[in-house]
Amino acid sequence: MDVKRLVTDGGEEIAHRVEIADGFLEVTRGLLGRPSLPAGEGMALVGCWNIHMFFMKFPIDVIYVDRDMEVLKVVPELAPWTVSACPGAHSTIELGSGTLERRPVRRGERLHFLDPVDAAGARTRDPGRGGG
Repeated sequence: MDVKRLVTDGGEEIAHRVEIADGFLEVTRGLLGRPSLPAGEGMALVGCWNIHMFFMKFPIDVIYVDRDMEVLKVVPELAPWTVSACPGAHSTIELGSGTLERRPVRRGERLHFLDPVDAAGARTRDPGRGGG
């Protein structure tokens, strides 16, 4: 699974590690089975406009975006055993609870995925899929 950073149009980091789930099985599984998700980390479900929190053990912050990565809807602190949707969204970005408290995201903002940064500050490529 490809891993990226999530940043604003101005380059401000929202999350330092977001897994890109773009296959049917990856999107279907999502975060199920994980014990937690730290703030600043997440998963982008490509082609997904609705999510459920059944069997989840922790809340998450959620951002729905269109094909151009423009924010359509923001849902902070989505609780376990609830559902959320944004018809018309192209993708759903699930983030560790508290991520949107640290850096609020507003409807209409444009986001971008960038390659991760190593400890020295250099951009890296994900060895699994080449990054990019």
